[in-house]
Parts: sequence; C-alpha cells; structure tokens
Amino acid sequence: MKTIQESLAADRNSFGMGFLPTVPRFEEYPPTLDGIDEWALGQGFTIGFYPFHDNDELDQIDTIIRLGKLTCSERAAIAYENAHFDNHYRFGTLEVESFDEGLRELKRQTRSMLLVPHLHPINKVLAADTDIRTLENQSFTLPNPRMYLAKARGGMQEGEKAYILNALEPFLSEAFNGNIPYPLEYAKSTADSARKCEINGGHAVVPEHQLEPFHLEPEKELRRANVLWKFYVYRPPALEAILREVE
Repeated sequence: MKTIQESLAADRNSFGMGFLPTVPRFEEYPPTLDGIDEWALGQGFTIGFYPFHDNDELDQIDTIIRLGKLTCSERAAIAYENAHFDNHYRFGTLEVESFDEGLRELKRQTRSMLLVPHLHPINKVLAADTDIRTLENQSFTLPNPRMYLAKARGGMQEGEKAYILNALEPFLSEAFNGNIPYPLEYAKSTADSARKCEINGGHAVVPEHQLEPFHLEPEKELRRANVLWKFYVYRPPALEAILREVE
C-alpha cells in the first residue's frame, strides 16, 4: 500500500501540478507534514487535495475568510495554502468569530472565499442561497485533530455547563451513548468554547492543541472524523457580469 505522501506525489506527477500538500501533525502547532501517514492510514482515513482546476476563479480571490487563532479552521487554511500547486496564489486572511459572521463578510468582501467544514450547519444556509456557490475543485479532506471533552483546571462542580460548537454535539452524544451528563451552551467556535471554559469553569469540547493554551485538562476523547473543507464564494448575477468584464 502506498503512503499518503507517495499517493500525493503520484497525483502531482499525473496532473503535472508540482504540489505536495503539507498537512498538520496533530500534536504540534503550527502544522507540518511529519508523522501524518502512519496515523491516518492506521485510522483508515485519507488526506486529499483535489486537482485545482478553478484557476480563473482563484484569480478573482485575494482573501480567505476563516475562524481565528488556534481553531481547526486556521489549521485547515494553513494546510490548504501549503498544499497549493504553485506560488502564484497567496491569500490574505480575514479572521471572524463565527461562520455566521463569515457569511456576512463574504457578501461584503467580493474578492474573498469562505472556508467551512462539511459538519457545520451553516452549509445548509449557504446551499440555499442562490447567490452563493462552492468552488468544488478547491475542496479538500483533512483528519480532525484529537478532540476532547476537557475540564477547567480546578475541578467541575455539579450543574456547570459544557461549552461546545453545535456541529460537535453528535460526537459528544455518541461518547455518552446519547446521555450527555451536562447542560450544553453553544459556542461560536472551539476556541470560543475553550475560552469560556477557562473563564467560567465547567467543560468544553476542544481539539488537542487548545488544551494547554487555555489551561484545560482532557477528560474524555471523542471519535475522530475526516472533515471535508469547502470554499464558498458570493456571486450574484450583477457581480458575475462585472467579473467577466474584468477578465
């Protein structure tokens, strides 16, 4: 069986793209490629950066909208940029606190694209908006880092909340066989969950790389997932016409 790196190198040669994705290792931050093959193959996961055919589209993009520091969104954006097949495309970054805010900025920043994981409910909102579409050939898969139900240092008192990004609730429920023992409070991101837990106490569902910065202690590991990351662009008819004239 080929390693992931060998498979990606073969894809690179097949398409003549000259790219080799750099993917985060799970125990380190910022991302590097080292150590990803053994873990991903052992879990039956794949890492895929699909052929980047939408080059004309990318010529119209100068900014990636994503969530902020220490989030899985930041991690995925770094992996995407490191994986890109040439040095022509270098994007600025607009950090937002939530995907709802990201959607608002997408409609204001016409030369931007919004990075969203397939697990998040905002995808339904985006799919229903006829002025928004995905850049399908820019999609990529990336295993999530280790996710934990963690507790604030100093213990947990009865009745305290667990902070969680709503997209992760099914994983928490699965870990407790459908009977989550804590009242939940939804957060804007995993970093927001970690921050609230650090300040208020209680529990939070967070990735491994947020434990130390927010002084949290892991209590229960959740099932890992292979996440499809998608880019959305705002393209109402009037803007499409303007962009075509500029080409």
